[in-house]
Amino acid sequence: MKILTFLIVFVAIAIQAAFSQDSCKTILIEDDYSNSSLWTTQGNVSISGGVCSFNNIEGHSYQRAYQQLSRPVSDSYWKAEAKFEITATNPSGSGVGAIVVGLTAGNLDFTSNIAAGYTETNQDGIAAVVWSASEFDNDIDNWQFIIESKKGSTRTYTTTGIPLSSSNSTYYLSLERVGAAVQLSVFYDGAHLSQLPGSPITFNIDSSITGLDYVQQGGITAASDYRKLSAEIDSLKICDNLLLDTSCVSFLVQEDFSNAAGWTTQGNVSITNNVCFLNTITGRYYHRAYTEMSRAVSDSYWKVEVSLNILNQNPVNKGVGTVLIALTAGDLDFASYDYNAGLVETNQDGIAALLWSDSEYDNDMDNWQFIIEAKKGNARTYTPSGIYASSSQMEYFIVLERTATDEVRLRVFSDALHSAELVGSPITFSINSTITGLNYAQIGTMTPGALSRIITAEEDNLSICDNLPLSVFEVDGNQNTNLFVYPNPANESVSVLSENYLGECDFELYDIHGRLVYKSSIFIKENVPSVIDLPSLENGIYYTHILSSDKNTIMNSRLMIMK
Repeated sequence: MKILTFLIVFVAIAIQAAFSQDSCKTILIEDDYSNSSLWTTQGNVSISGGVCSFNNIEGHSYQRAYQQLSRPVSDSYWKAEAKFEITATNPSGSGVGAIVVGLTAGNLDFTSNIAAGYTETNQDGIAAVVWSASEFDNDIDNWQFIIESKKGSTRTYTTTGIPLSSSNSTYYLSLERVGAAVQLSVFYDGAHLSQLPGSPITFNIDSSITGLDYVQQGGITAASDYRKLSAEIDSLKICDNLLLDTSCVSFLVQEDFSNAAGWTTQGNVSITNNVCFLNTITGRYYHRAYTEMSRAVSDSYWKVEVSLNILNQNPVNKGVGTVLIALTAGDLDFASYDYNAGLVETNQDGIAALLWSDSEYDNDMDNWQFIIEAKKGNARTYTPSGIYASSSQMEYFIVLERTATDEVRLRVFSDALHSAELVGSPITFSINSTITGLNYAQIGTMTPGALSRIITAEEDNLSICDNLPLSVFEVDGNQNTNLFVYPNPANESVSVLSENYLGECDFELYDIHGRLVYKSSIFIKENVPSVIDLPSLENGIYYTHILSSDKNTIMNSRLMIMK
């Protein structure tokens, strides 16, 4: 019995020690709420006056503010901090239920979907919540701070929490994840020196909760409308243990398919009318387009984005099997040689996003799924289940990311702004960590698939980026451009200077989410600066991308804008 007691105490001490070490290396958000354009708000939640205001919010309706992070937080360690101040006492008979800070794998409401009868939303999440045991209890002395977590549509929470006090209106929260455990600490002071009685609390969660890339604050939609709150949140900070280079720094491909040069096409795939056109492509034979990138993508992080527009519903008894995008270590077909060569698996590494039907004869798009496939040599693996398409949706926006050497994530959206994620998105897949050298991009048929697997569709707006901080590339083989963008940080304008004559070039500027925010044509002469007047942009990190007239990348670099 003494040994068991010792082990329990030892484990508790070890867990507490893990939380006591601040492992933050990168700050994803440090928000004073001075810029409301970064947030989407619903109901009686507003971003104004330098705070996030809960204006008598209540349950049973959408009352929230949410914002997408530059990337998902780490699954091994992250910390979210916020100042929380109650600004008014609840009316008699009104309890409380609100999310002070929550991280979610998508922008759906943390708890439920009103249009679907208040059923639980299907997305991972972790949140710090202020809650009363009774929905009618307005006595702040009976309110508690608790932890909630979600794996898919399954929500769990701590049975006891950290009590509030009616003599105190301002609290400072710190929510931390260490692997499969979450800790909530609540302080009286901003220096985090004096904790409330009962603080901290810890909660064991599903270790597979992943992909948390949105922050949310607001009401508990699944709760009663008797639960109300008037409060303000300020000084939001979210950080994790990943280094800065785990997000995109360099853009290898930014393709609008306006120029077929650089692409090789086979079969019924063509680059035409500013799209990559898949003209009733089938399995068994080569139907694809592929291009070589300027170098192989990073093995630790890269991201591919592409849009898909399905033009026709498949005929009866015609399923689907299509490589929407694949990155491969060479120009061989992603999956196999064609029928004439016995459909033998090609021997090259690769990672791909596919649209697939379990049956080769199933033309019902409600049964089609977006899945991930990976290859190490000639060994191909894939996700057992995926993200379902819909017969009422013809256009999709795909994001495929290698988030670690041994993990890939697929996300599918119904809109170009990536604000509406499909049910079941994202999915993750463990891969062979030695998959490497991916220097080609491919689009087309799943060659080993049956002839009955077809699709007629268009793909557009292909973007490929990674975390390698390369700033200068070679042009025309060995000619070094000696290209510079300055000043850095910049304010209202930048200059581009080269020691070589480059002629007409495109200057592109991307935000931290990889979205194009500015583009212009410039003419680069030898040792003559080209001045570019920048548009009105928020302070922060941006990425410059300079291309030659034949669309070859000349330079990728970071640019800080500070005004």
